[in-house]
Amino acid sequence: MLDHYLAFRPAEGTEAALVAALGEFGAAIVELASVREITWGENTNPSGRERGYTVGCFVRITDENALRGEYWHHPAHRKLLAELDRLSTDRFAIDY
Repeated sequence: MLDHYLAFRPAEGTEAALVAALGEFGAAIVELASVREITWGENTNPSGRERGYTVGCFVRITDENALRGEYWHHPAHRKLLAELDRLSTDRFAIDY
């Protein structure tokens, strides 16, 4: 299993749109058999919020090959990636 965590610093006024885009993405990406779990929402941790990271996402996927393969190239992921520069000023992922 591979856990894929994402933290987002939304652009001003885009937090709701970012959460909605993650919801749309989540609804589509679960069609992949390699995706075991996906959640997203508002970050409630004060240390992250103080740095502007107010939205997070978590995906549990079968392995790194699936992440770099079918997940990465899925149309819903490609669409989300295309929107993230508009919706966030910074973001990062942690995989383990």
